[in-house]
Amino acid sequence: MRFDARAASRLNAGEHLTFDCFPGLRLQVTHSRKSWTYRYKSPLDQRMRQIKLGEWPAMGFPAVIAEWEKQRASRDGGADPAAAKRQSRQTGSRYAGVDVRSRSARYAWRRRRACRRAAP
Repeated sequence: MRFDARAASRLNAGEHLTFDCFPGLRLQVTHSRKSWTYRYKSPLDQRMRQIKLGEWPAMGFPAVIAEWEKQRASRDGGADPAAAKRQSRQTGSRYAGVDVRSRSARYAWRRRRACRRAAP
């Protein structure tokens, strides 16, 4: 099936679009968003896995195809993209180089200031 933006916008929650030319790529629809996902069998344990590639319409079809090719090449090379993403989340590489304590202190200060202004 070819990608049709009009058909994608008309999908209801719980439905999805698949594409014959791109095995495993699908556009899943929930009540609040439409997400591009890649479903595949893990080369490590042969279980079905999926990884979110992005959200539609913020990520267009050509960008999703490029990301799908990258993830598929990774899987074909013997890696498990979902496990790699989970591992990077657990090690905290998402916040590498960011002083989380100072950020949380800054937000706490803003909340206190907002509460003081709202109090009579």
